[in-house]
This record gives sequence, structure tokens and C-alpha cells, in this order.
Amino acid sequence: MSSDTLKKVREYVAEAFYQAKENHEDEIRSEENDIATRRQRNRDLKAAVEAFLDLKATDAQIMNLLSKYFAVDSIDEASTLITNIKITRQIKVLRDYYKEQNIMNSREFFKYAQNNKLEELLFSEQKLLYLSPEKLKKELDKRF
Repeated sequence: MSSDTLKKVREYVAEAFYQAKENHEDEIRSEENDIATRRQRNRDLKAAVEAFLDLKATDAQIMNLLSKYFAVDSIDEASTLITNIKITRQIKVLRDYYKEQNIMNSREFFKYAQNNKLEELLFSEQKLLYLSPEKLKKELDKRF
């Protein structure tokens, strides 16, 4: 092969390598942006549901608002989101109550919640989501 041909082959290979590298980096940036967008949407949805719950909106009203403003058209997705946030809120309220009453600190409460599968209990018995912390404590004391 002549030196001109070798030079052209090297340039071609270098350009192909550079282009492949650029394409790969573009794909990675695109995937990272997609992930960041999904995470932000999830945070926005959670914040919106929290706000709607603070405003005492019903589940049906929240589902309508999620559909209208967040394009959440799946009833199952909306219902799951609302339930999960209610569970998280109830656990936080109970934790704060236990701390205020000097029943247990955050670390002890975390272990208590894990050992007693509190999240699963609240999911399976959703009537507990509507109890005050005092009544929920009494109910849990009966069970554990």
C-alpha cells in the first residue's frame, strides 16, 4: 500500500472512531436526560399529590387533577401513587408522634416499622390511613 492510501485509511478509521464515540456520548446524554426527566416528573407528581391531600381533595378529585395536569390517565397508576403517599404520610405522622411522646426515637421507630411490616399493614388495611396518630398507636399496640 502506498503511503497516501495508508494515510487515507488512518483518517477514515480515525473519523469513524470519532463519530462512533460522539454517537455513543450522545446516546448516554440522551439516556441521562430521560432518567432525569422521569425522576423530576415523579417528584412533581408526589409533590402535587401531597398538596392535593393537604387541601383535603378526595381520591377521585386527585385522579382527575393528575389526569388533567400530569397526563396520568391510568387509574391504577394514580391510585397506587395516592395510596403510597398516604402510607408514607401516615408513617411519618406516627414517627413524629412517637418522638414527641418520647416513646421511641427515629432509629427505634425505623426498626419498629420494619420489624412489624408497618408499610405492608397500612397497605393491606387502608382504614388505618385515616386514624389519628393516637388511635393508630392504640390499634398497633393491640396487634403487636
